[in-house]
Amino acid sequence: MNPNYKQPTWLFYLGWVVLSTLAIHLALGGTFLILKAITNWIGDYITVNGQQLITEDYLFMFVYLPLFCLLTGFFQAFLLRPYFPKIMGGWIGVTALGWLAVVL
Repeated sequence: MNPNYKQPTWLFYLGWVVLSTLAIHLALGGTFLILKAITNWIGDYITVNGQQLITEDYLFMFVYLPLFCLLTGFFQAFLLRPYFPKIMGGWIGVTALGWLAVVL
């Protein structure tokens, strides 16, 4: 790993905050769209271990977390690419796995 020794400007940090916030909101919006499609296909209720549960409530975190993790990794890779061009190939996957490991 040989960084370009390029120092980030204040725009880098502003971009980090803005894109991290955007990842949260895009993941929420995407989750609601995906859950709407799932409830249209499966129905409003899902049976798990003999209990009838509301589909959106049960599946929310199963959809939101992976989507949020992938978006965070994508946005971080986008920002870090000028500083570490050779290691960005696996950044998205590693970030997603790191988030999932911490959360789960």
